[in-house]
Formats: sequence, C-alpha cells, structure tokens
Amino acid sequence: NIAVTPQVSGRISFINDAFFEGGSFKKDEVLFEIEPEDFELEIQRLKAEIARAQTAYNLEKAESGAALDEWRQINGDQKPPALVARKPQLAEAWADIKAARAQLANAELDLARTKFTLPFDGRVLSPPRASDDPRAPTHSPANARSPLWRSRRRAPHRRTRWRP
Repeated sequence: NIAVTPQVSGRISFINDAFFEGGSFKKDEVLFEIEPEDFELEIQRLKAEIARAQTAYNLEKAESGAALDEWRQINGDQKPPALVARKPQLAEAWADIKAARAQLANAELDLARTKFTLPFDGRVLSPPRASDDPRAPTHSPANARSPLWRSRRRAPHRRTRWRP
C-alpha cells in the first residue's frame, strides 16, 4: 500500500473520475490536481527577481569598470585592490542571481508537483477525505497499490508441520 500524499499543499481543483475507492488508474495518469495559480504567480515573481538581480549585477560591473579606470588614471599600472575593483560587490551580485535562479527552479518543481501522478498502474484503496470547507487544503492522504503487488507472506513448505 502506498500513502498518496502530495508534496505541495493547496486546494484540490481536480479529481480524476477513477479516484474513488476501488477505482483503477494508469501509469502517469493525473489522479488529482492542486490549484496551480499561487505557484504560477510565484514563478512570475521569481523571474522578476532574476531580472532585478541581473540588472544589479550589470550596474555593479559598470561601477567596477569606472572605478578601475579611475584607479589607472591615478596609479598607472599598479594592481588595484579587490575593494577598488569592487570584486566583493560583484561576487555578491552574482550570488544573488544564482540564488534567484535556484528559487525559480524550486518553484517550477513545485508547480509540476501540483499534478499528482503515480509511476505505475494501480487501484485506489481509499480516496482522500475532503474537508467541509471547499477553500481548505486537503491533507488527508489516499491509499493506492499496484496490481503487481504481492504479499511478502509465503505459503509454508509442504513438509512443514504446524503445531498448535
């Protein structure tokens, strides 16, 4: 038996017609879907965050170039210190871009998880219990199993004698 519990929470917006006690489903068939709107909005917000971080990086790069030009005018061929070249600020701006990209990848994964499927054909043993409040997230798991599932109990060998 497998507890069917989504990896993301939210209000269920779609339940497959076969997702009832005793119903059967096919491999990768969507059993239920959680409302995706919040996840889609988070992706939009993170794309804007990446654009903001990229702009901050480009600005920092331009300021670094200007600071290096000024250093060279005053100090000639002397090697500029890291702070004058604004290397820590550039590294921080680059890290902000990488962090925003990682958050976007995580948000896209969460969006994909709003459509719940299983990697095998199976049968529903018990569907999730819905709340009386239609706006409330459903957290009670369903149970399913594959028809290929076999019991781990084995029949006794013929020569085995059972004694009370």
